[in-house]
Amino acid sequence: MSTQSESARGFGAIESRSFDFVPEDERHGAPRQVFYMWFGINAQVFGLVTGFIGIALGLAFWWALLAIVIGIGVGTLFMAFHAAQGPQLGLPQMIQSRAQFGYYGALLPLVVAWVMYIAYLAIDIVLAGQGFQAVWAWSLNGWMIVLAIPMVLLGIYGYDFINKYNKYETWLFVAVFLGLTVFMIVHGIPGGWGAGLSKGTFVWGPFILTTSIIAAYVITYAPYVSDYTRYLPKSAIRSCFWQTYAGTVISCVWLFALGALIGVVNPNMPSMLAEIMKITGPVGGLLVILLSVGLIAPNSTNVYGGMMTALTIANNVVNRVRSTRLVRTAICVAVGVLGLLVATVGAGAFMTNLENYLTVILYIVIPWSVINLTDYYILRHGDYRTADFYDPNGPFGKVNMRAMIVYVLAFACEFPFMNTTVFEGPVAKAMGGGDIAWIVGAVVSLPLYLIAVRVGRHSSVAGPVGEVPEATAIS
Repeated sequence: MSTQSESARGFGAIESRSFDFVPEDERHGAPRQVFYMWFGINAQVFGLVTGFIGIALGLAFWWALLAIVIGIGVGTLFMAFHAAQGPQLGLPQMIQSRAQFGYYGALLPLVVAWVMYIAYLAIDIVLAGQGFQAVWAWSLNGWMIVLAIPMVLLGIYGYDFINKYNKYETWLFVAVFLGLTVFMIVHGIPGGWGAGLSKGTFVWGPFILTTSIIAAYVITYAPYVSDYTRYLPKSAIRSCFWQTYAGTVISCVWLFALGALIGVVNPNMPSMLAEIMKITGPVGGLLVILLSVGLIAPNSTNVYGGMMTALTIANNVVNRVRSTRLVRTAICVAVGVLGLLVATVGAGAFMTNLENYLTVILYIVIPWSVINLTDYYILRHGDYRTADFYDPNGPFGKVNMRAMIVYVLAFACEFPFMNTTVFEGPVAKAMGGGDIAWIVGAVVSLPLYLIAVRVGRHSSVAGPVGEVPEATAIS
């Protein structure tokens, strides 16, 4: 890439683009960066905590591991298919919803995604704060404020900085988690490997619930996965799929399994980071600090995504809204502050809040994901005109009531199968706590959307992908 092109995209400074189209002459990078991106984002302590959920629900290690493999293997398919949309469209993920839900109808999934960003941001801020507090016993709220600052800064600088940070962090945390894995293998499990890993049992309800929660972890990346492929050239479409899938599956299965293994040592542990510090002895403090610092990169994506989604919502409300670097910075700071506020409220019941959050957000995200993928891959085959995404009077329409009805119906169909600490549906109760609501939502959404479009096609393909109207340009 030439120096002139790098300058045009603001290389080395705060990213200039947000919700707008990335033209071909600004595309840069190689598909392998996607592997680093998703390996790095998942190679952090949140993965250990999520992997522990099966053990906390009473499963033996091997059953928890099977739930991890199934959940990650299936859930990452959604991620990878969304990732492949980025090079084709050159657009952030959530603005693509205008093609299915209409220009203003897209506000529904946009608001859902924005809430998701804030929740994930809060969860990671709590985890990072707990790590520093475990080593240096200062105020949890104080540590959360300190650690939120670099998360917000990285989100402000944007795409290139986030990708570079993840590339270098990947190698660091491969070494960290490899060392922790070797430690667990060498020191073994109380009661021996045979008896220790057989503690717990197999019950269908907790096994299905664990699988759903694990799948939720990766499926909830769907609303922003193509944000990190939209700058890649169109030739990278196929590679983006496989690089996303490989980077996510390898890192998640490894880290989740390691979290389950640590959970076997103490199934009743109050904090994953405190437990790691306890079992690793003299190096525990340093290890926990590294793991806490490792949350900066993944949480910067929540700040970055929250900013872009907020600007997209603003563009929905005021069509000619413009995004300057100052506006981007202000919104990133506001997202960070809101995440901190949510973190201070939810820190007291962390594991319960985490389990509920991952399951509930999956119920909401899965119908949107299936509708989006069905429209893109089955109906339009990726053939959209970019200008239509920014035209409230264009062929996508203002509100596509058919897609809205399909979304609501699919979500309603999930209710009998849901299982959270707040609500348990009758089917989930009959299954001993098993939760297949997301599977039902996916299975229902696809045919309903196809039928809805066939009955009355809401828009026609307006032509090939092209430039956006001048009104949406970034200054």
